[in-house]
Amino acid sequence: MIGFLISLPSSNPRGGATGPVKVEFGQGVYPEERWERGKLRRWISSSGELLLINEGPPITLDVRFVAESFRIRRLLRAIVGNTVLLEAAIPPSAPLFVSIKRVPVKTGTTVLTLAPAEPADQVGRFLATKDTRRVTVAIGPVSLIDSTLPDAAREETGAFPDWQTRLPVLAPAENESFNLCQQGRLLEAWYVLRPVIASGHGHPLAYAVGGITALALDDLDGATSAFGLGSKARGNDLYAVLGRRVSGILGPYLDRSEMLLSRSADPGRAFRQRGEIYRAVSLYQTILGRDSANPQATYWLGFLDLLGVHYLDARSLFRTFIATRPNTEDARVLKDLLFYVPH
Repeated sequence: MIGFLISLPSSNPRGGATGPVKVEFGQGVYPEERWERGKLRRWISSSGELLLINEGPPITLDVRFVAESFRIRRLLRAIVGNTVLLEAAIPPSAPLFVSIKRVPVKTGTTVLTLAPAEPADQVGRFLATKDTRRVTVAIGPVSLIDSTLPDAAREETGAFPDWQTRLPVLAPAENESFNLCQQGRLLEAWYVLRPVIASGHGHPLAYAVGGITALALDDLDGATSAFGLGSKARGNDLYAVLGRRVSGILGPYLDRSEMLLSRSADPGRAFRQRGEIYRAVSLYQTILGRDSANPQATYWLGFLDLLGVHYLDARSLFRTFIATRPNTEDARVLKDLLFYVPH
């Protein structure tokens, strides 16, 4: 077994240092490989063990890594004892940020099992190689953070893959927040965007994206403020024009929206409020599997897909909503918004 030490910040509420925690890779985890562009990954077989070896007192940690699935989308479960701490869909051939929240780490060794629901595939059956390994999900380097820290409280598993896109017209903090939005890590994105918006000097697109982010997190005051500032923000590039127009469409609409007035009926609202966007996305997708025109699911998943830069999916969902509730203020505004959503 190969392991490494991680020294954690001293934030134990009982006082004293948390001490180092050693991570080793147990049964079902293959040795580390270097992929293209320097990516480091370890394949997991049918299931794999992370061994958290704690030399100090018991502590609660968040365990983080990126993951991507072999060949197909797979549901990854993270389990300690008989408790499932995470269920997240891992996409193929694209890294997804995973944060396993509040893992109870006892003194000694805690076994964290990563168990994909779908069976392992033999690599050589699907690629032109003689590789006989049976694999499911590959994970990147593991890091730990004390669950009580503010940074940990903002982190959630991504809803969408991390593509690391950058726009040259945006400042570094704006690009950072946009990338977090694209992953569905909205609490982190909003934390970065709020001071940009409050400064009054952000790019107009940052106000529009910030407003939609706040809306998705059920922060209507934050959305109102961002859209109001965004409709007046300065800038002459095409993205600036886009940002002002989107803010100008959505800002005045918030007080007239039937969907926002009735958002207590949204089954995904609690997930969105907590920033658990990956859980909200999964719930909306399940609902749409039963009822493809469900207004709550088409409306909210449409905005989440818009933040995730899944433009075709967002357009399809918004059109379904418009067809289902054609005479509402929500439908009218979504029609106007669709003009600015890329095909």
